[in-house]
Amino acid sequence: MTDPPGPAREWRRVRAMSSTAGLTRDVSFVFSGPSAASHPEAPAFPVPQVLDRCFLSDELCLSFAATVAAWDGPRVDRLFSDGRRREWLQRVGLPVPAGAPTPEEWSQLARLRVAVYELATARARGEDAAEPWRSIVNDARGERGPIEGIGASFERLELEEPSWRGIAGAIADSAVTCLSGPWGHRVRVCEGRPCSHLFVDRTATGSRRWCVTASCGNRERVRAHRAAQVRETA
Repeated sequence: MTDPPGPAREWRRVRAMSSTAGLTRDVSFVFSGPSAASHPEAPAFPVPQVLDRCFLSDELCLSFAATVAAWDGPRVDRLFSDGRRREWLQRVGLPVPAGAPTPEEWSQLARLRVAVYELATARARGEDAAEPWRSIVNDARGERGPIEGIGASFERLELEEPSWRGIAGAIADSAVTCLSGPWGHRVRVCEGRPCSHLFVDRTATGSRRWCVTASCGNRERVRAHRAAQVRETA
């Protein structure tokens, strides 16, 4: 990976702040278990397989925004079941609460997800942070997250049970770090259509266009190639 402009120390510091545990680049994964095409809890969607694949940014808040399919359309939730929510938490390195979220807790997380998306897209467009989205993120930061300690063999110990409100607090913390930090001006919206994933462009030239080159990038190059062939034969 090419270092972006700036001292190497700053690069390492910012990478250490990256909120999605263990990720050094943006990736996508397919949920385990039944496909949305046959899952009894899956919402109706024109292409059910779209709900089975999820984008993971190296920023936790942007990964959370990616759990909605078609932000510009019906806004369908990829985390439509408790099993998928738990798998997503494991994928991003967050502790999994013991029970399912209450309707109120999930409603708070859903509002936070919309706020993250609205703020991140505003940042990508060079606009100001608007209300009520700022207040939703700032209020969620006050939620107490899971507290961890060090065990006798240096294993991680959970000193307090993880909670869904704590998950909201961790995502809100990530949003503040991502959007107000030194890389906030590099938040981008994927240029692949109909993709609406968000990512941080950490390239040296600031020229990244796709969430994942192997998927959106390849599709757009194929479209451009076919369009060029049509023009040549016209």
